[in-house]
Amino acid sequence: MVVSSKRRKLVTGEEENEDRISYLPDGVLNHILSFLPTKTSVSTARLSSRWRHLWQHLSVLHFSDDSHEYVDQPAERFKSFALLVNGVLALLRNPRAIQKMSLSCVHSFTDDKFREYSVETWVRAAIGPHLHELELTLFCDEDAPDFKLPQALFSCPNLVSLSLSGAVHVSIQHSTAVSLPSLKMLMIDIGYVEVSSVNALLDGCSSIEILDLGFSAQSLDKVCVPPSLKRLKITIENDVGAYLEVNAPDLQYLNITQITFGEGFSLYSLPNVVEAYLDVFPTSLGSIVPLHNLFGALSGAKHLMLSRSTTKVKVFL
Repeated sequence: MVVSSKRRKLVTGEEENEDRISYLPDGVLNHILSFLPTKTSVSTARLSSRWRHLWQHLSVLHFSDDSHEYVDQPAERFKSFALLVNGVLALLRNPRAIQKMSLSCVHSFTDDKFREYSVETWVRAAIGPHLHELELTLFCDEDAPDFKLPQALFSCPNLVSLSLSGAVHVSIQHSTAVSLPSLKMLMIDIGYVEVSSVNALLDGCSSIEILDLGFSAQSLDKVCVPPSLKRLKITIENDVGAYLEVNAPDLQYLNITQITFGEGFSLYSLPNVVEAYLDVFPTSLGSIVPLHNLFGALSGAKHLMLSRSTTKVKVFL
């Protein structure tokens, strides 16, 4: 039987309007929802009875609050955000099975403990044996203290990726046991921190391959990076600087900004570095030797970029 062109168009239109996505298995739908902001995922409950409880099985959460951008009633806006986060965490079918969480918000005001305690509760809720990725971006008032990370975070056995940015306080004492054996990627962009705390954290990351480290050193000290690294980007954002010890034979990419080169600088062979960027300065005329040693260690790199300040040091010395 020959179907008329008008009939073909009608059939095609019906097929285009058919809800095919709702027939996908729950696992596939949850995977799709994991790429969306959690607020959007929760709103899918309004679509139909098929979607009503689907989001409650999420193991990947994305929470982002923009109340810090508003001058008008930021505290009230944060409470609305907190209501969403608390509601989601309370209604998850298996809250201990969270695999990934990204959280971006204001953690506290000097007169608002609600924010501080809320953020701590949320971060603690994500910490567990199934956590693979944690991304934490926090904002705060100038007079408010930075958010102190729960000690339990430093012993997550299956954590693969950790990103800490903004008003996050990293303070690790000698008595604190750091064990992150599965961590492959660590990104830190924070304010003032003791180099000893940074070293204590890195010392517990035996398998780390990618390190993006940015902070302001409180005193001149040596940063010791793990030997397992393949990519290293490090920035010290104040005049104190920090010495650097690099003993990573598998390193392929190196980006150093504002590291102090002096007697404390230690360099080992870097035979596999392909690309490097250097923005460094010596502490005195006598410290040019380790800087030259660094150039020698990177002689096999295919791409070597030098900042203007580094080039001037090399020329004039």
